[in-house]
Amino acid sequence: MSADAFDFRWVDDGLGRLGLALDVDPRDLPSALRGAAPTVTRLMRGTLAMIDDAPLWASATKRASAPSGAWEASVGRLDGGPAVYERTVLRATGRLDRAGFAKFAIDDAMLDVARAWDETFVEGAFTHVLTRDGRSGRVDDVPLTNLAVGDVAKVMRWIFAVPGMARRELVSVYVPQDDARASTCCYFPVRGPSVPAPVRAVRARLRVPCLDRVLFDGARCTAMEHFASADLGGWMPSAFTRSGLYARAFLSAAKVEADHLEALFSGAGREGEAFARIARRDGTRVT
Repeated sequence: MSADAFDFRWVDDGLGRLGLALDVDPRDLPSALRGAAPTVTRLMRGTLAMIDDAPLWASATKRASAPSGAWEASVGRLDGGPAVYERTVLRATGRLDRAGFAKFAIDDAMLDVARAWDETFVEGAFTHVLTRDGRSGRVDDVPLTNLAVGDVAKVMRWIFAVPGMARRELVSVYVPQDDARASTCCYFPVRGPSVPAPVRAVRARLRVPCLDRVLFDGARCTAMEHFASADLGGWMPSAFTRSGLYARAFLSAAKVEADHLEALFSGAGREGEAFARIARRDGTRVT
């Protein structure tokens, strides 16, 4: 893959125009991503190379799988990093294709079915948009006509609820990358005056790397990979999200989510049928 495919300076520049910056704690990064000041280009390049070329999950300490073999879930620490991550691999992705993944990753349609796969989801909205041709602004102010998925990044405010805790809000920029082998969307935490602190929720923060990726053999989808970790913020110490107790809870939640995602992407049930219609409705056009 050419170096140009990893050039996401347009995202860094667009964030700057919006008064936003990456909210990345270098202490949380795996060793492969540490070094110079983090930028979207550097973190995207490092994340994709690390996933493809390194034994990313060799240190997984807890694992589970579906009896049918439709998915595998693991929880553990990435090489050289202190944070606990979830990795879920779905094998039975049914009718999921590039157009469907685009709708799942950075389109408003994703919010239409969010509750079908994430039981903690409360509400969410894309607030700002950035384009490869140098435009940025509120989502309603930047037309996206005739833009491909890889030419658009979006800022998302995502509110979720965990039993026994105050609601949490994640603010992240969603950055897609597409090639012949895979479609990927990486999620980077951001902060700044354009996204003020929530009134009725606690600001949490995704950890890097965080991504969804769909692998293809030609036009056939072979698997979907999900990597995630978060600092829950507030009075919740970071040490908790690096603990064995958190890892057990994380794996339990990952198993539930994997079952939901398998049903969603296979077209099963009302939500799966709705997702299939959404994915077909607009093709790869971003809305």
